[in-house]
Amino acid sequence: MFAPAAGGVLTYAWHGFPQPPAVPVDAALDLAGNTAFAVAAVGLLVVAALRLRPARVVSDPSESRERPVPEVVGGPSGGRG
Repeated sequence: MFAPAAGGVLTYAWHGFPQPPAVPVDAALDLAGNTAFAVAAVGLLVVAALRLRPARVVSDPSESRERPVPEVVGGPSGGRG
């Protein structure tokens, strides 16, 4: 599902460059706006792709075991109770 959405976002981003602006503005401002939108779109896609990556697989099973928590002796209750 990510690939079609990413393709749509990128198509929308590059389509802004040859498309004439809807409001008359200077060409430099139009280019700057299109560039800013395209950079933001690519950044959004990078963040989304990183969040959608599967969890890292641990090759050594001993790395995935939880270490035992040491028992606290004489904690806040002074060891009583």
